[in-house]
Amino acid sequence: MNTQYQDIYPNQVRGLIQRLFDFFGTHNIESALKSYEKSLVSSGSIYREYYLRKRHPWWEAILAFRALEAEGKAIKRHMTADLKRLAGDARKILILQKLMSTKVREKYKRDLLDENRAFDFLFEIQTAWHYFLKGYQITWYDEDGRPDFKVNTPTFDFDVECKRLTVDASRKIRRRDFYRLLDLLLPKLDSLGLCGSVDIILSDRLHSNTPHLQSIALAVYELAKAQPEDMVNTDFGEVTLKLERKPSRSIDMHQMYMDLWDRKPPESHAVIFASAQNDRSVDPIEILVRSNKSERIVDGIKTKIEEAALKQLGDSRPGLIACFLEDVNDLSSLAKESSLQLMSSYVLNKPENSHLAGVLYRSELRVIDEPSTEHSSFQTLIFRNPQCKFEEAKGFAFASRELEF
Repeated sequence: MNTQYQDIYPNQVRGLIQRLFDFFGTHNIESALKSYEKSLVSSGSIYREYYLRKRHPWWEAILAFRALEAEGKAIKRHMTADLKRLAGDARKILILQKLMSTKVREKYKRDLLDENRAFDFLFEIQTAWHYFLKGYQITWYDEDGRPDFKVNTPTFDFDVECKRLTVDASRKIRRRDFYRLLDLLLPKLDSLGLCGSVDIILSDRLHSNTPHLQSIALAVYELAKAQPEDMVNTDFGEVTLKLERKPSRSIDMHQMYMDLWDRKPPESHAVIFASAQNDRSVDPIEILVRSNKSERIVDGIKTKIEEAALKQLGDSRPGLIACFLEDVNDLSSLAKESSLQLMSSYVLNKPENSHLAGVLYRSELRVIDEPSTEHSSFQTLIFRNPQCKFEEAKGFAFASRELEF
């Protein structure tokens, strides 16, 4: 396995980021940052921190880099996880772009700075990087209607089509509306000096209009003051509160998030807020919101996968569809007896898709910040095609850390 590009050392970070600026052009980065900073000014604090700041994978790290440079501080002595990730992305791009045609390279220069498309194309880079590190040759396609790239292994070649699947638009509770609700609700709960958990099960969808969000926040606030012992039915759904006065009790935020991801339904949104005290997280409040209405997310995913199988991937060599599931943190519950498994199996078992080796799904990067450390991880789930006509593709390790079914 080719490992020469795996580790990044602190003294390499500044040079890699500077070279990334040169690749895109400093003027283009400055223009994109101005637009981003303008959007931050008029947003609520939680919406800003949890939504806008995550719309693009690099802006916050670049702003931090520029601030350190302006103050004359050494990057290697003020290293953060964001700066190291930015340097890691820079190295992938700077190396892989050498394998691209001018047309493909210019496409990446344009789309990696677009806040609506950056994650799509960064996922392609990250997927190609996995195979590059294994010593395989990567060939990028620059024609329309073709896969993203071809991987040449010592025994066979296969094509890869990458898809970012945005499930948020199909959800009854959109992420941006969830954070707008939190902007209204959390200050009210904080004013009461409470911590604990708030579970909201909506009878319908979470609407985007401000009066709707305000009415929910006010109703939960009034319930929090009353401290009901059981679940309460409201005009918008069910509310269950388990709150107490803040006892200044420290918690393991990493373990608390792991427990939350284990039990929260995939279609729900949840977040944990905690105060910091002596470099420890204390007095957390957990808010989870979901809807009783069924969602049709899988139908949209199925359409995109079928189109990729028939329109992008040819049948002369094995094909892999690699999907990044935006806003999905945990794939464990989707591996067996789920609508995602049933849909994937349905697509793979179609005779016209016998060229498909499998469909791979990757979760969001799960990042948990604590006062003194950061934990991050993601999951990969692959459904293999038992009917694949290419025997050499069966059993091939298409991803590391994969859950296979």
